[in-house]
Amino acid sequence: MNALNLRKLLGLFAAMALVTGSSLLSACNTMEGAGKDIEAGGKAIQKCADITDPSCKS
Repeated sequence: MNALNLRKLLGLFAAMALVTGSSLLSACNTMEGAGKDIEAGGKAIQKCADITDPSCKS
């Protein structure tokens, strides 16, 4: 492998690392929001599992 191909390969690797790193950093905020949504859904399911809740009866 000559120096030019190695330089292109390293440049490609650096670009991929930059994109992956920025995606992972932005995912922290979206995962927090998803966690809150899942928690709210779980609470709604838990509420409807209670037989005394008239809003969940078909």
